[in-house]
Order: sequence, then C-alpha cells, then structure tokens
Amino acid sequence: MKRLKQFENWFNKKFGWFFTNGNKQQLPLVLQKGIEVFGTMEKFDEWMCKPNYMCGGKMPRSLTQEEVMNHLTAIEHGDNA
Repeated sequence: MKRLKQFENWFNKKFGWFFTNGNKQQLPLVLQKGIEVFGTMEKFDEWMCKPNYMCGGKMPRSLTQEEVMNHLTAIEHGDNA
C-alpha cells in the first residue's frame, strides 16, 4: 500500500501537468507510447520537459495529447527527437 502511494505521488509530480490540458483519459496511452519510443519513463520525461525544435521550440508537455502522439510516432519512424 505504501509503494502504491509513493508511485501515485511520483506520478502526479511528474505528469500532473498533463491533466491541465484536458487529457485525463489519454495519459496512459501517451505514457505507454513514450516508454516504447524512449525505452524508459525517465528518458520520456526528459524529452517531454525540454524545448524541442520539432515542437516549434515548445516543450512537448505543453502540447495536446494528439500532438504528442504524432511526434512520438514520427520519432518512432525515424524523425529526429
């Protein structure tokens, strides 16, 4: 039970921002895809929190779920991160 609470706290701290974009139903899909593309949650989180030229100089975390999924698919198919 304590481990679950620790995970929930970590998850909310790292990804709570996503809920402000109205994407409550889609976060697990984005996390799954991000981990598939980057290999770890830490690498995905790092990518999400850095300004990126593919995202018009914005941090991917400021984009909508659909935009993030499109960028992840592009990276998966060989476009630059």
